[in-house]
Amino acid sequence: MHKLSEPTRITEEFDAYAPDLGITDIEMPEMDGIELVERLRSHLSRDTCLPSLVLTGSPEPRHKRRARAVGATDIISKPFDSAEIQMRIRNLLEMRFQLSSRSI
Repeated sequence: MHKLSEPTRITEEFDAYAPDLGITDIEMPEMDGIELVERLRSHLSRDTCLPSLVLTGSPEPRHKRRARAVGATDIISKPFDSAEIQMRIRNLLEMRFQLSSRSI
């Protein structure tokens, strides 16, 4: 697990650590999580599978629509149950590994 301390360095951090999954909150100090997902998606090659889970405390449907529009794989609203987020993470990782094994 690697925590990104500076969201503006997302592409450099991705290249250095090559994560299997990205988890971000919509509300962040330097940039919002939607912009982070968008930057990462534009940096990745088309055949790279990197699931992203976006957390939101906002009840606004437009935030979820924006996150999906830029390529977020899943969105979960706060407060969330720890069992639910664990299940979603497990499912996203499973999906990633299945898709990665097909492209080999």
